[in-house]
Amino acid sequence: MNPANSQLVKDVREPMFDTLTLAAGAMAKSISMFVQAQNGSTIGPEITNMTKTNGELPNPERMQIYSVRVELISFSKADALGLITNYAIKVALNGSPYMHAPLTFCPQGGGIVGDEFNGIADCRATLQFPEDFKIDWTQGTQIQVTLVSGAGYTMVGTGVIRVWLDGIHTRSAVA
Repeated sequence: MNPANSQLVKDVREPMFDTLTLAAGAMAKSISMFVQAQNGSTIGPEITNMTKTNGELPNPERMQIYSVRVELISFSKADALGLITNYAIKVALNGSPYMHAPLTFCPQGGGIVGDEFNGIADCRATLQFPEDFKIDWTQGTQIQVTLVSGAGYTMVGTGVIRVWLDGIHTRSAVA
């Protein structure tokens, strides 16, 4: 519980996540995550737990991010390998970079969900930041999580990407 505002907010161990489907034949040099929000009809709580668009948290929310996880769901071997070898992940806050690394740097949960060629997916397989490092994401600031590639990759089949930002989420006590 946040002692300064104990009646208004509470701290929860809760990841923020966003999900994107890549269609067969799709090719992009940049894939942006955390830009959509739940809208009650086409984007539900199983797709994202963001309630504002453009990577922003509503007032009075904030989050201390301690780890990042990239999950590949129902990808073929070819598409999974094409994605993880051709893309890097960038994490920035209001344009200020915090992380830029090959996608292979972020564990895919120990395997591809729906295809067991790389083991069974496990939520413990995550990129933990060093103990003295965290990303402080506060309301009014914009997080940018982008998968980037110089050449891109054209999807053979359809696959789903989910990115998790894990840590301590401070949110309204009534939610």
